[in-house]
Amino acid sequence: MVELTQREKKIVLIKYIIHGNSPFAEAPLETRVQMLQAALKVSGIKYDEAELLDLGEAILAVQQDTNDASIGFLHTNKSLVDRALAMFGKGNDRLSFD
Repeated sequence: MVELTQREKKIVLIKYIIHGNSPFAEAPLETRVQMLQAALKVSGIKYDEAELLDLGEAILAVQQDTNDASIGFLHTNKSLVDRALAMFGKGNDRLSFD
């Protein structure tokens, strides 16, 4: 298995605890920030607040760019959406472009 760098581990923890669909997603942001700090400390990962904020903003930018590109791709390739909906049977109304 690949060993993640300290920076990669920070990114994973930020994504999971702050931005992700984790069991903590409904916790207030202040609580999630404290959980992130605790997780980093327990893992022995050194950090500073500015770095965490920069990484968090960069993660959100990548997510937005990915979402924009994916939606653009799906708009251009509507037949793929139709095929996917047919495979789901009943379908997912959020994926429909009609």
